[in-house]
Amino acid sequence: MDLVGTHGTTVSRYESIGSDGFKCRNSGLRGAGAYFWVKSAYAEELAVGWYLKCIKAGTFSKNPDKRCVVITASFDVLPEQYLDIESDEVKSIFLNLIKQHNAEDSRECSEKFYDLFIELMEKELDVIIKLYKVRAYAPTKALPNCYPTQLAGSPLCYVARDSQCILINGAKTLENVGVKNEKQREGKGSS
Repeated sequence: MDLVGTHGTTVSRYESIGSDGFKCRNSGLRGAGAYFWVKSAYAEELAVGWYLKCIKAGTFSKNPDKRCVVITASFDVLPEQYLDIESDEVKSIFLNLIKQHNAEDSRECSEKFYDLFIELMEKELDVIIKLYKVRAYAPTKALPNCYPTQLAGSPLCYVARDSQCILINGAKTLENVGVKNEKQREGKGSS
C-alpha cells in the first residue's frame, strides 16, 4: 500500500520526534493518534496551515526553535490494519452507528465517537487498526488558501494510532513561515 502523508510541526518537535518517535495523542477531532494530511497537491499547504494554527493557539509556546518543518511520512501497516472510513461501505457503517446512538453532531462528541467506532471495528474485524483515513477540517482560518474546500470538500488525513507504524521519509524546514528564528529576531533588533 502506498500511504504517504505530511505533518506540520516545529524544528524543536521534529528533533524530539527524531530521537523519541511520534507521540500519538490521546485526543483529536477525529480520534486519538498522530495526524498526517494525505499526499495531494495541497498536502504541504495543509501541513503549514496546521503548524500556523498551532502557533496561533500557543501549542508550540515552549518550543525553543519554532521554525516550521513539514515532515513526509509513510506507514508500515498490513492491509487489515488500515481502515478507510471514507469508503462507501465503512462510511455507511459509521453513519448507521451515529444514528443508532443518536450521537450529537458536535466537536466535543466527535473525538469520542471516532474512538468508539475504531474500537467497535477492531472487535468486529478481530484486528488492531493502526491507521485510518478520514476527512478533517482544513486549517483555512490559519492559512486561507491551504485547500479548496468549496470545490473539493474537506481534505483527507491519516490518523496513526500506533507510532511504530510511522516511517519518516523526509523533512523540510520552511524558513519564511510563521515565527522567525532567534537569529532573525536578533538581527532586526540590532539594526
